[in-house]
Amino acid sequence: MNILIIGCGAIGGYYASRLIQCCKSVTVTARGHHLKAIQKSGLKVTHEGKKSISAVTALAHASLKTQYRSDQFDVVLICLKVNQLSSVLMELREWLEPSTCPILSLQNGVDSEAFLANAFGAKRIWGGMAIKIGGEVVKPGEVVSTGIAKITYGPWPKLDKHQLMPTKLTIFAKYLALANIPFELTSDIQSELWKKLVINNGVNPLSAITGLDTFELTHNPYYATVVLSAMQETAVAALNDGVIISQQDIENLFELIKNFAPIKTSMLIDKEQGRPIELDAIVGSVLERSKKQGVPAPQNQQFWQSLTEFAR
Repeated sequence: MNILIIGCGAIGGYYASRLIQCCKSVTVTARGHHLKAIQKSGLKVTHEGKKSISAVTALAHASLKTQYRSDQFDVVLICLKVNQLSSVLMELREWLEPSTCPILSLQNGVDSEAFLANAFGAKRIWGGMAIKIGGEVVKPGEVVSTGIAKITYGPWPKLDKHQLMPTKLTIFAKYLALANIPFELTSDIQSELWKKLVINNGVNPLSAITGLDTFELTHNPYYATVVLSAMQETAVAALNDGVIISQQDIENLFELIKNFAPIKTSMLIDKEQGRPIELDAIVGSVLERSKKQGVPAPQNQQFWQSLTEFAR
């Protein structure tokens, strides 16, 4: 299998280091000093203390378009920050359009899949998410990550009751298994994406505001109340998309993040490094849907007001 990973940050870099072990080829896109370092010395990944150097093919988008056709890849993984998707799609849309290869989004939020489906058709889009993985690019060409790094994915937005799982998704599952990447192939990825947003909305903005990791937030009685309040607002917002998340689901998701190893959230890392945070994807999507339903979302409104300056 020939894999293209658009966005070789912490998440894309980790999965590239795993997939290169069993796939015919893995090509990644990057830019600047990070790109040059990978091209010169390989992709260096330290996951849970275990180090590896992978000889992936690393290219800028311009070089990708001149050296390859999009139909030379079997699967395209998008591992960008959500706020980068629109500009990257402007660069690569015409290049991607002639192909029929599936596009798997591993991004935060619940809107990327619909955005991609509008550009390329829903049949090409696989919804997905990376679960229980934290990490960052610590220096050009070097990624440090932690967690079980599970991928949950499936056809967008979901399969009807009597539909069979498309063959291409099951084939990709075999390669995930060969790469020792934990995975779940689901028939209702839209619901799974909303459940992840419940967690992200609860901890990411508050982490960026306070500077605390997920363990500190969920074990502090005051902050735990704030986290749960934001999670409940997200569950209400999900109703706008026809997704039902119960109070028991919320409690289970809270316990999941509470009992997981401490994670420094991506929003906090981006804020500390002076990069635009994913405020629209994690908070804006909740506020937009709450407004459509005519229901208040005061905790998310407070997050928005506190963090707007860091989203630019």
